[in-house]
Amino acid sequence: MEEVGILREVEGFENDPMIEELGRFAIDEHNKKENVNNGGSVLELVKIAYANQQEVVSGMMYYMQLHALDTDQGITFLYVSPVLVKSQDNSKEAQSLVLLRVLKDDD
Repeated sequence: MEEVGILREVEGFENDPMIEELGRFAIDEHNKKENVNNGGSVLELVKIAYANQQEVVSGMMYYMQLHALDTDQGITFLYVSPVLVKSQDNSKEAQSLVLLRVLKDDD
């Protein structure tokens, strides 16, 4: 069992189906909360650039850097997204996406 509170890189996150699922979940939740209700543009997951995990009392918190395409603007942004996977029932809870910056073609 890992030590509670220690932040660790998720080894092999680039090819980890669970990490990809969590990234898609974070984007989907963002789209539901922000865009559907406000008529805004929809984000689409492009790739997961980085993933860390941290064991917390209620489960495992994943911190991911996501490249997400704004489908209306045609611009790709870099976001940080925390997602909690609760140990009690394996349910997921996405926190708000935090915009870091606009990505350029060479990012």
